[in-house]
Amino acid sequence: MPPLQYNQLTSLSAVKSIGLASTSDVVAPSGAYAVLLQAETQNVRFRLDGTSPTTAVGMRLIAGDAPIRLDGAEAVRSIKVIEEAASAKLNIHFVTM
Repeated sequence: MPPLQYNQLTSLSAVKSIGLASTSDVVAPSGAYAVLLQAETQNVRFRLDGTSPTTAVGMRLIAGDAPIRLDGAEAVRSIKVIEEAASAKLNIHFVTM
């Protein structure tokens, strides 16, 4: 699982996108197969279906929990995230197989 790229999002009061599109807020590097996500300081919500999460709807990342791993091109293609409360940080690490 060699690392490819690390990013940290610190401004999550509005929905941010992570993915392959050049218009994403965080663009996945070439060769990314999986992404590790970890919430810091505040909980974060995410969705993989192209719909924007809200502060109350979406899969929940609990601040301080171990990172979760999302595998496959579909997971890396389009992730949308938002904080549940102000000052959330989201650690993002793209990896290969």
